Amino acid sequence: MNCITKEDMKFGEYFIPARTKARVINTPQYHEAGIPGLQLLIAITLFDMQLEAKRMTGVPMSKTRINNELEKTCFGDTRSQMQGIVIYTHGDKVFLDAGDEFYSRSTLSKWHVQKIVGEVIPENIAKAEYSSGYSLESVIEYLENEFTEWVGENCDLKILTEEDIENGEGIDGSDPGDSVLSEIGLLQFYEKQLEYQQRLETSGFTYDFKGGLIWE
Repeated sequence: MNCITKEDMKFGEYFIPARTKARVINTPQYHEAGIPGLQLLIAITLFDMQLEAKRMTGVPMSKTRINNELEKTCFGDTRSQMQGIVIYTHGDKVFLDAGDEFYSRSTLSKWHVQKIVGEVIPENIAKAEYSSGYSLESVIEYLENEFTEWVGENCDLKILTEEDIENGEGIDGSDPGDSVLSEIGLLQFYEKQLEYQQRLETSGFTYDFKGGLIWE
């Protein structure tokens, strides 16, 4: 199960920017995010902690450097390498990944859904079985469909040439004439994707919306 950090964290030399991806080690025993008292062990790789501006959002980050932990070290005849760190934290410090199978039957309250989609809840967002709440998967499907429509109408595209494919653009199996997001289109995509993620995150969950596109 994955999650992302809600805010910057700093532990000695380690600076972890907000929205850093982490892996939840101790799977929670219930199907909701944001429950008071939820305690988590999360593992973060040093690669994911690198302080580059992510996804070309242009958000400036501290230039604090992680010292040498990625270097390999010899212990006798064995070479070892530090890959990351484990953090014990509270559930309100992260957004849990709603795409994990563990949450396939999770529900959101009417209040949470209204925070995401507005006062009038669309009819195609399904009520949960045996519950007064709404299906989390149905909310995600509604947002994904809406985002996909926006991408198709607004994102700038580039038509691939044979030379582009030879230079590694596109995905495996791409052919000349296929469409991909241009550099401008990627910026448009990620900016809007973040809006949709943040709408869902008012519930304590996050999701990597695809916008109807194929990603490697």
